[in-house]
Amino acid sequence: MLRSTKRLSTTRSLTAWSTCNLTNLVGSSDRFTHFFRNRCGDSMDVTDPRLQADLLRSWKNGRIVMRDGKLVAIRKRHWAATASIARVWFQTRFKPGNCDECVLDYRSSRLGGFIVLDYIRSGPKTRLATFRGACQILDEVARLRQSVAILAHVSTDAISDRLLTRWGWEPHATNLAGRHWIKRFYGQFPSVATERYVIKSTSDNR
Repeated sequence: MLRSTKRLSTTRSLTAWSTCNLTNLVGSSDRFTHFFRNRCGDSMDVTDPRLQADLLRSWKNGRIVMRDGKLVAIRKRHWAATASIARVWFQTRFKPGNCDECVLDYRSSRLGGFIVLDYIRSGPKTRLATFRGACQILDEVARLRQSVAILAHVSTDAISDRLLTRWGWEPHATNLAGRHWIKRFYGQFPSVATERYVIKSTSDNR
């Protein structure tokens, strides 16, 4: 379920979006996150999906971090817990973010072959291009996993039906309350210029 506290500017910035099906609230203690990942023996970040495809395929849940239009990392999420609306409200109100960053959480659905877009968080300085990049990296994850579709429950009017349609989403489960959307693939995946989002290392420039 994607939620928002302010209306989205179609040209400049995004506000914070959140869901009730949230794994780890974005912006929670980085020290705790690093401690947990290190204790679990999984501190590897995926910085280039083209080179680390097998690792991505092995993860049930992940988090895409984009900054300044570039992919910082895709990180493994170890569980898919439910977050309360109160916690999401607190996160949105007191940690809005002060840079051009977008964080997107996804998980494997209990229905085989589907990915659920759980949570998106951005701040007032997040550019539309950075948000778009996070969504395209999710498309690439879906391609690598050969997913059937991506599911999302959009509960904010900051995300227009027109924008969703333009980016390949369709209304889904219209008999249910709320705005349920689906992006179907069935073997036909959009072309994603992954190299556009990958941060080049120093060695790449030699």
